[in-house]
Parts: sequence; structure tokens; C-alpha cells
Amino acid sequence: MRISQLQQILEIISCGSINKAAQKLYISQSGLCATLNAVEKKLGQQILRRSYNGITLTPFGLEFVKSARQIVEIYDQLLVKSLPNEHSRLCISSEFLLYASSAFTMLCNELGDNTEYRFAEKTNDVVLQDVLGEVSDLGIIVTPTAVRERVFSVFEQIGLEGSVLCINECSCLVGPHSPLYQLERDAVPLEHLALYPRLRYERRPWPVDKDVFRIQDDYFPCSSWITINDAGSFQNFLSRTNCFFVGIHNRTAYKKIGYYNNIRTLGLSDADFSWDTIWLRRKGCPLSPLTKRYLRLLYDLVEVPYDSQIL
Repeated sequence: MRISQLQQILEIISCGSINKAAQKLYISQSGLCATLNAVEKKLGQQILRRSYNGITLTPFGLEFVKSARQIVEIYDQLLVKSLPNEHSRLCISSEFLLYASSAFTMLCNELGDNTEYRFAEKTNDVVLQDVLGEVSDLGIIVTPTAVRERVFSVFEQIGLEGSVLCINECSCLVGPHSPLYQLERDAVPLEHLALYPRLRYERRPWPVDKDVFRIQDDYFPCSSWITINDAGSFQNFLSRTNCFFVGIHNRTAYKKIGYYNNIRTLGLSDADFSWDTIWLRRKGCPLSPLTKRYLRLLYDLVEVPYDSQIL
């Protein structure tokens, strides 16, 4: 049994359709069926049940998928470690996301000293420029879910492509100098925010669509604005002033890696708002094994199934 066969079967399961998987893998549907049949014959067990309503995993198939993913994961790790030096480069540009930088440090510790590492935290407009200019192989940005269609339209126009890594709940972050820090409940209504200054990262217009973020500026009330451009200032202002920050807080990831001390996370009780975390690359540019490994760690941190299109 070959690694490529396991990867193809995992693609079928991810897509929920042999036809869709064949299109993504650029192989014929009959060829993909032949792979599945060969593996099932070799194992003497049925992995998938096929019907007019689609495909479902058999009990054996459920166990097969777990093992296959582990095998492909180990294979990718070995592939990364065996790369010649000229391919041992990992360059990421990201918005200010603690779990994005944490995944990067995890990979650095895993790989050791034979890799060129670069992780840059920047505003989302600069992240786009880094990826377009081939300064970084991968970009990580955060955009309002409500404008997702517009965001991907911008990508298409400027020569980028990507995928939504996860959807993040809307959270309000405050420090001990904010009266909101002492609230007994875990959520605050939007109207209470109008009493305090709002902390935000500096943002410049995107190429093509200059108003893609205006929706979030109009949605959340505040008494004034404090604009910053680095993660150190983010911690400093939240810890030492009565300001608040509205943004993402992926509880799943931060339960594993921890979060900044003296910062409390509150829900917004009457906010119908969420953010997408999106990874992006230059259109048609394949990701290196190192970059794929980094993305795997990100998907694991937020506990979202792997996007097999890029694995």
C-alpha cells in the first residue's frame, strides 16, 4: 500500500464524493475508484459504502481513517526533516495572532537548527503584500465573516488564493484597569462599550477594495480610538488602561497554549458578528512540505479537520 493511495482515499472522505475528489486531484474518477478498490481488496475490508445519496464510512472505515491520517502525518514529518538545505525555508507573514506564532514556535522546536525561519507579524494589508511579493510563502489574516465573498473576490483580482482556516467567535478583551474586568457575568452588551476607548491595530486600505473592513468599525461603539501596530503595545494598553479590544479569541487553541496574563475575555451578548481566520498564498503556487506542516499544526490547534486540498 502506498502513501499516495492513503492520501487519495482521505481526499475522497474529505470531499464526501469520489467525483469531487477526482477533480481536486486531477485524476480520473475511474482511476480513483481503482485505488479505493485495490486498498479494500488488500485489506479484505470495505472502507466506504457508496449509494445514490453519497458515501459513508463503514465501522472499519472509521478506524482506517484514523490510522491513515496518522501515517500521512508521520510521512510528512519525515519528508520535512529529509529536505535538502536549499528547501529548508519557512517564511510566514501573519496578523497579530498568538496561536499562529505559537504553531510556528512549535515547528521550530520540532525541526531544529537546519531551517531558515521567518515569522513576521504585520497588518493584513502588509501580509498580502508579503505574499504577493514572495517575501513570505504563506499569509494568515483575519477578516469579518460577513464580507467573506468580497475578500475572496479581492484575492482573485490580485492573484492570491486561500481558504478559511476557522470561524472565530466575537470577543471583547479587557485588562484589570477596565471596569468591565470585574463583571460577574461572562458577556457584555454592545451599549456598555460606548463608555470606553477601543484598541485597534493600524489598518491601511486593501488593494482593489478599500472599504472591506468598514463594517466592523460601524458595528462596535466606543468613546474613542487607540491605534497600535505591534503585539507589545496590545498587551501594554490592555494591561494598563481602561480600553477594550474587540476581535477573535479562539478558545480551543488557547486552552492548549495559554493566553496573555491579566487579560480577560468576555462575550458580547447581543453581537451577531464573527471573524474568519484565512490562510493565503500566491495563486497556483504549491506549498512546500514545511509550509504544509505548519498548516497542519494550525489546524490541530483550532481542532478543525485538515483542508486536504493543500495537504
